[in-house]
Amino acid sequence: MEKKAKKLTEELLKMMGFSGEVSVSHEEDILQINIESEDSGLLIGNQGETLHALQLIIGLMFNNENEEWQPILLDVGGYRAQREDVLRRMVERAARRVTESGEDEELPPMQSFERRKVHMFVEEYPEITSESTGSGRHRQVIVKPA
Repeated sequence: MEKKAKKLTEELLKMMGFSGEVSVSHEEDILQINIESEDSGLLIGNQGETLHALQLIIGLMFNNENEEWQPILLDVGGYRAQREDVLRRMVERAARRVTESGEDEELPPMQSFERRKVHMFVEEYPEITSESTGSGRHRQVIVKPA
């Protein structure tokens, strides 16, 4: 399974004109693919949009012939971990400000997988709650007092 994912990812990168080291691991029923490349910025894209699209494409290509769907998580140069840290700090600051002021705080628009992480981080603070609002590229999280 890992060999197939690695080969498929390497071939896709080559067709796109990129090069990089691909590593694959299987953790908690998720096939995790990591790419280390000098072209990381292009592979990640604005706010991770290209990374998200590549993950979708690789997932569809990989699962095309499988009977059972295999979830795939693609990362480039540790972007996801770095972004998760940024989101966690964003929630920490919002929690502090909302608790002190009692007023709602709007976080910047973000993609669905990032909003999901924010909602999970907010659950760690019993004094606040969160909800998503807006649509499309303008969908964002609002942090509110509980």
